Amino acid sequence: MSLSETDVKEIFNLAFDAATADEVALSMNWYHEVNREVVCGVTSVIRFSNSHIRDNTHVRPYYPLEIEVAFGDRVGHCITNQLDENSIREAVARAEAIAKASTPRAGRHQMAGPQTYPDIPGFDQTTAKLTADERYEKVAGVIAHVQEEKLNGSGYFHVDDTLEAHANSAGLWFYRRATKTGYTVTVRSDGTMGRASSRVGSGWAGIGDMRRVADIDFDGITATAIQKAKDSIDPQPFEMGRYTVILEPSVTASFVSLMLGVWSGSARVVDQWGRPTSVGEPVASEVLTLTTKPDHPKILGSPYGPSGRPLEETVWVEGGVLRTLPGKENGPAAHLVWDGGSGSLEDLIGDVDRGLLVTQNWNTGLRWLDPPQVNGMTRNGLFWIENGRITKPLQNAWFTLQLDEVARNIEAASRPYKTALFGSSGLNGNLMPAIRVANFNFYRPSKAV
Repeated sequence: MSLSETDVKEIFNLAFDAATADEVALSMNWYHEVNREVVCGVTSVIRFSNSHIRDNTHVRPYYPLEIEVAFGDRVGHCITNQLDENSIREAVARAEAIAKASTPRAGRHQMAGPQTYPDIPGFDQTTAKLTADERYEKVAGVIAHVQEEKLNGSGYFHVDDTLEAHANSAGLWFYRRATKTGYTVTVRSDGTMGRASSRVGSGWAGIGDMRRVADIDFDGITATAIQKAKDSIDPQPFEMGRYTVILEPSVTASFVSLMLGVWSGSARVVDQWGRPTSVGEPVASEVLTLTTKPDHPKILGSPYGPSGRPLEETVWVEGGVLRTLPGKENGPAAHLVWDGGSGSLEDLIGDVDRGLLVTQNWNTGLRWLDPPQVNGMTRNGLFWIENGRITKPLQNAWFTLQLDEVARNIEAASRPYKTALFGSSGLNGNLMPAIRVANFNFYRPSKAV
């Protein structure tokens, strides 16, 4: 059972009473710790591999209390999950000791006072109350389907009953309970390992950050991965070089994440080149428009924004032109929607005379050159397109190109789909289209499946 609003207020009041600092800010929220997402609330996970469930885990409730205090410009932080009075007082004392010993922080933002937040309903009681048996039934059905096809399936299904709360000594207060669930599956034509596995067919599909488990099409997602696995058996070599490619929506999402990181004018970019990206500067094809929409019916994200301000609709890129810089006072670009076009992924494929369909990417990251270069590899299904049809599977390959080449060479986009990021436990479900990109450079074959 999640902490109620009254429970949280009592915990926060203990911290406020223990503090002697000039300013105090308190939070209960998810956070990242060593590349893993720590859920504030209750989380349940099913993992399966080789078409068998490996664990069906209900993690005990976890409520991290983050404490930030300030004496003038000296700031200290502490975090604890021990919520008895003595532990809270000890955590506040540690934060204050850190603040007193710290170097003054110039240009610190003034605390926000009381705010009015939009009501964005993100909690579903049925999802929060899903039992271990009900979670098992969801996954058992798709495993049975994979086994009937004599294939090999592995996947991940999670349900989170999350809590987010914030308060400060200036009078700000925010409390929100939400549910979050997602499902991904990888299907292979068999369990072959090692070098021989490069001939195996493999397909991946998934969806992330859904508020209602009823909105996850387990059968449809699994069927998509199954079909990709069947279609990609015995992939063929192809000549390395530049091609027109179709990137499926989850691949699009990973490239958008890299683009936003560069456009944010991060310290690394400024230190290395001394020229952050400027608002009003064309940064991509006119096909690209990125907007934060926390109240979008397929997102329903938290309305709590940077420095405690209500999170409003924000246009980051419009028609390829940078309109708002992510980071700092504008906060990160979250709850993203790229409306794209009106057609489907299949419509994009139908418009390609000769090219490739990239259904998944892996190990994709930036090389901090001038301009930044993106490097990665394809996985789980790479296909040849000819005369608007997928005609054969291809061996996976490494790709490399300048990141701004990807952005500027976007030729068309489909309607948006709810996505998941491959390899992400949180699954990061934004709304992204499939896109057609020209002159995408492949430079080396890969033995990856």
